[in-house]
Amino acid sequence: MSRTCGKRLDTEVELKPYVGQVFPSYNEALAFYREYARNSGFEIRKATTEQSKKGDGYSHRYFMIFVPFSGIDNHKKCVTFAVGLLASESIESYKWLLMAFKSTFGQEPTVLMTDQYPTIKQAVPTVFLPSCRHRLCMWHISQKFTDKLGSHMSKTGLLKRLNNLIWNERISASEFDIEWQSIMDEYDLNNNNWFNKMFAIRDKWIPAYFQDCHLSGLMQTTSRPEGENYFYELMTNADLHLIEFVSHFETAMEAQRFVQRKNNHESRYTNPEIITKLLIEEEAAQTFTQTVFFEVQTEIMASMLTWYSIKVVEYDGITKFSIKDTDKDVKHFGDFEVSFMKSDCTKVKELTKNVEEETRNARPMTNTAFIGSVLGVEKRDKVTVKIPEGIRNKGSGPIKKRMIGQKETVIVNAKKGSRKCGRCGKYVDHNTRTCQQKANVSTSK
Repeated sequence: MSRTCGKRLDTEVELKPYVGQVFPSYNEALAFYREYARNSGFEIRKATTEQSKKGDGYSHRYFMIFVPFSGIDNHKKCVTFAVGLLASESIESYKWLLMAFKSTFGQEPTVLMTDQYPTIKQAVPTVFLPSCRHRLCMWHISQKFTDKLGSHMSKTGLLKRLNNLIWNERISASEFDIEWQSIMDEYDLNNNNWFNKMFAIRDKWIPAYFQDCHLSGLMQTTSRPEGENYFYELMTNADLHLIEFVSHFETAMEAQRFVQRKNNHESRYTNPEIITKLLIEEEAAQTFTQTVFFEVQTEIMASMLTWYSIKVVEYDGITKFSIKDTDKDVKHFGDFEVSFMKSDCTKVKELTKNVEEETRNARPMTNTAFIGSVLGVEKRDKVTVKIPEGIRNKGSGPIKKRMIGQKETVIVNAKKGSRKCGRCGKYVDHNTRTCQQKANVSTSK
């Protein structure tokens, strides 16, 4: 059945497609659906096509959105937890993707960082809240200061003061609010709608409001995932077919896994150089990965060379230290309380002693037992070996040599030239040993 398209249809029934509908041509079908979409309040788009290199047809590009879920491992390197391909960037598409992520991993992430894309902002609260904190990228917001504040940016010290405030991890939320209000009053920003809106959602992007989130300071911007996008682009491109994309993406993931295994190996089986010989540095070398240890080592060295205590005050059981950094001027002040609880640690010492005794008395693990522990497979005490099934091997002959039939033997011998018999003097297919005359002579004797 065909239907004429290209003209505006009069009735809603005629405009609505149905199962089994057939169009005379591709262009008429496209025109029909464009008209149907326009009357229904949405749009359709035509996928681009490209000629196959073999010349046997066309292939379609998918126009799908690639959405990776990235994080940081214990080496402070980017890792990919999961990826998704979306047909559209609608709220329902992102909700489906987030629900699939939650179903796969069995739990929600502690912090989810995205940009200010409106559909993501609406999809996240419906799937991940309240246990997950949705955080906005600070870098994307700070890059809008110049455009949104306009002529106010020409005032001396505004941008520097804003950056010192929003990137400060040491101040509290109340201190941030006071300083932000001070900037608004001093630079006449109280009537700036965008600036007021950013203050209203400050709990979504300011570090002072994420101090209760464990390790939230590791990622404050999406610069790491965006850098990882460049890594994906090296392995894939938009012109790949779906099968090719999966293969290329798996290659990219294998490269990422190789780097992680290499870093794990170096942290487990190599010892970094200890510079200060302090106990805290030795414990850090045993506890942290090498990447984190080198950062801790740098702080230890700085504390020995440029930091020193200028005052110690004790009051009500609290000891307060005033530390000075000779390399930098003081910009921030803060009080840090350190509490101690006295204990002889009897249980801990007893537990350590028991572990040492069990380790000392334990039998050394064989290679087979070690491999079994890694794979989670136990060696069976009793192994039942069944009798192998019978096989036909009689007359199979030597390996790589087939059996020649009688007919083929006759044909091969017929092609050979006859030899002269030394007894009868004829060109026949026998020799002196098998000659018939020899047999007759033997019989007569």
